[in-house]
Amino acid sequence: MPPRRLPQMPAPAPWRFSALAMAAAVSVVSGALAPPAALAQPAAKVVDKALRSFSIPAAPMDTALNQLAREAQVMIAFDPGLVHGMQSRGFQGMATLQGVLDALLESHGLQAQSEGLGAWRIRSAPVRGPGHGARVSGQESRLGEVTVAARKDARQQVFETAGSVAVVTREEIDRLPPRNTADVLADVPGVYTSQGRTDPGVSVNIRGMQDFGRVNVMIDGTRQNFQQSGHGSNGSVYLDPEMLGGVDIAKGPTSTVGGAGMIAGVVNFRTLEADDLVKEGETRGARINTSSGSNGYHYAGSAALGFKPSEDVDVVMLVSRKKIGEFETGDRGSITVDNHASVHGVSQLTSQDQTSVLLKSTWRFAPEQQLKFSYIGMDAKFGEKPHEASGGGILNHVRTDTLLANYAWNPSATPLVDLKSSLYYTRTRNQAHRYAGGTLDPFAYDLQYQTSTLGGTLENTSRLQWGPKDAVLLKTGAEFFHDWTDPQAQALSVGADAGTTALFSGSTPKGKRTVASLFGEANWMHSDWLELTGGLRYDWYGMQGDGRMRVGSLLNPPGVRPPATTLYTRFAADRHDGAFAPRLAIAVKPVEPIQLFASVGRGMRPPALTEALMWGQHTGSLFPYYPNPDLRAERSRNWEVGANGMWDDVLGRGDKLRVKAAWFNNKVHDYVTLARIMSPIDTGGGGILGPYAYVNLQDPFRSKGLELQADYDNGVVFGGLNYTHMLVNTGKGGYDSFPLGSLTGYPNNNLGEPGDANIWYVLPPRKTASLSGGVRLLDKALTLGARVRFQSPSVNTSAWTQQGERYNQKSWRLFDLWASYEISPHAVLRVAINNLRDLNYSEMQGGSYFMGPGRTASATLSIQF
Repeated sequence: MPPRRLPQMPAPAPWRFSALAMAAAVSVVSGALAPPAALAQPAAKVVDKALRSFSIPAAPMDTALNQLAREAQVMIAFDPGLVHGMQSRGFQGMATLQGVLDALLESHGLQAQSEGLGAWRIRSAPVRGPGHGARVSGQESRLGEVTVAARKDARQQVFETAGSVAVVTREEIDRLPPRNTADVLADVPGVYTSQGRTDPGVSVNIRGMQDFGRVNVMIDGTRQNFQQSGHGSNGSVYLDPEMLGGVDIAKGPTSTVGGAGMIAGVVNFRTLEADDLVKEGETRGARINTSSGSNGYHYAGSAALGFKPSEDVDVVMLVSRKKIGEFETGDRGSITVDNHASVHGVSQLTSQDQTSVLLKSTWRFAPEQQLKFSYIGMDAKFGEKPHEASGGGILNHVRTDTLLANYAWNPSATPLVDLKSSLYYTRTRNQAHRYAGGTLDPFAYDLQYQTSTLGGTLENTSRLQWGPKDAVLLKTGAEFFHDWTDPQAQALSVGADAGTTALFSGSTPKGKRTVASLFGEANWMHSDWLELTGGLRYDWYGMQGDGRMRVGSLLNPPGVRPPATTLYTRFAADRHDGAFAPRLAIAVKPVEPIQLFASVGRGMRPPALTEALMWGQHTGSLFPYYPNPDLRAERSRNWEVGANGMWDDVLGRGDKLRVKAAWFNNKVHDYVTLARIMSPIDTGGGGILGPYAYVNLQDPFRSKGLELQADYDNGVVFGGLNYTHMLVNTGKGGYDSFPLGSLTGYPNNNLGEPGDANIWYVLPPRKTASLSGGVRLLDKALTLGARVRFQSPSVNTSAWTQQGERYNQKSWRLFDLWASYEISPHAVLRVAINNLRDLNYSEMQGGSYFMGPGRTASATLSIQF
């Protein structure tokens, strides 16, 4: 029988929490309405036998129980009168939850009784007379009981984790309604978005690295590997922020789930769960959001339903709509983009119309086992039709579908098994219509780019105890994913042929790739001041694909159409490789508020299908693309040092200050980038419109920098600071200018030498910062807040100065305001102004920059019941 929930009753007036308990949800059980006999009905008694490290200081008993509930993430019910005046001596060290409770309650005549998995009740211990076991005095108190339900505090966990992690909460997302999903990550140190406002997708850059899977971007743990070649980023993820419950970010390589085939970090967008919608003790709940605003922000909204028909089943359903138009850029100042001045005006290609659906259900079909199924879908249309008779323009229709099944088994009878697994399928397809226009692009096309991924994960966590102060957490598992692409191009104009359609289908080639990984990680904890972690991963990949590449042309006799015949040759690729990736980490607490941590790790990123198999030509037949099936996998070395700091009662009772700082250093060997090469039949020179291919650089790519994050909150006043100082050294470059060999004896050329100007890089801003703060007024019903964001551009430090000038954007500062008012317990009104000063500024977009929106005001009504 599954564990039964503790009933929730009205709270007695005298009760109040200390500030340390603000993260806990509190309800009071009245003895008259729920007598002890009713609470003692049979329930499944599942005792948590896991050994963990606890640090509970000496404090009044109610405060100690409060903090324990928060640390252990459990519910503890007790009568405030029962513990009034009692002082706990605290607890430091390794123990089970029952052991900690026993230590806290020792010598006070109290006992902790398990009410099922994650629930405990504090009662008076039976009083026994001398010489026999009969109870001789006292009845249990029938005063109101306090239930401390400690929900996961995601922000707190960031500063308790010995490593560079970050979260974005639903509260932060609601403050300033995001125009694009990219806006959700605007305040995360070390994380950048690199997708222009022309596309509703999001492309993530972590610590200077992005594209082709360097960053593993997931939705509920499902990899999103869609790629489409172009002048922007190569790798976009599509989802509506209305679906989100939060975002989890881990920077650098990892030796657990999510680390296969990536070298920069993991970003997991978490969708809503039933607990986000259904209040404790209820069986159903709903949330309706509706937003509208200025500057093309026409409408964004969602309706979400949550059901808990029984203790064993919960269901989530959500549908959302968003329609935004082409925005106006700011009217204050101007910037330089690609060496051209930008002026105020309407930014084309920025309109979007999208619909999203989320379906999710959890079934706890047996004690300590559960299955979860979900579907995530999004349909988005964006782009523009021709504005003039000369034509041009493109309309995109993206459809993404994700199916996910999760299984979890956590038997309380043994600490050696905590099993989690998943199996998923995701497909992203862009059906685009490209209008004819101009001399270089005289034909119209219907295009399709599609990436499908089948993947799965399996991970088990074992908990072992070594002596009274030492514990080991052992994680072992495996993961895999298989990608396959299906590009299609159909010419709609007279005169187009197979050669012209290859302009589009070859640049995002057809192929398939499999990545599989085995991993293990051991985490040793000594008391509460020392952690050592060692991990090892083995990644393997295999890739297959074929195509045809242009190798030249022959002039036809006069009067013959076309005037020249293009020559192609076919190629095929079938290769595989593998590598070990170790990781070591240490964390120590020299003094209680401070934790120091350091880690070093290696990673491998296999070549993407586009990098190894690209062929065809640039639009307008300017130059051909060549494949490079012999591309080597990137090998990275990443290390960091950092510190966490957590202080309570800094300026007064109840406030808290949390700080995380880290210095990181990344070095990538065999870095893969696009560069101009020599054709196998070239006889020398390598003209400016010669072929391009992805190549391995001979000199390592390096990025390093400082990240700082700080949060302060005293219940009334709150604030946050995020800062990143990024230093990117692209190195001297250098590469093999004949990746496909030569049939003419490898003639001399000016390509591939160190300092070559024909290499394409993506450089994030050099400095970024955001400072936000606010106040909660009228018994926290009204919240007023503001944010300022700062960005300073990067300038390439290598000899690649010709293209480096395009990154020399002006620095900018953006000011934002927001306010929220709780109209009733079920309704909240939010208003926001983004870019208050209407600044004309630019944002990172792949290898270049794109205009950001000018001043935008919006209002959101959120109803939850």
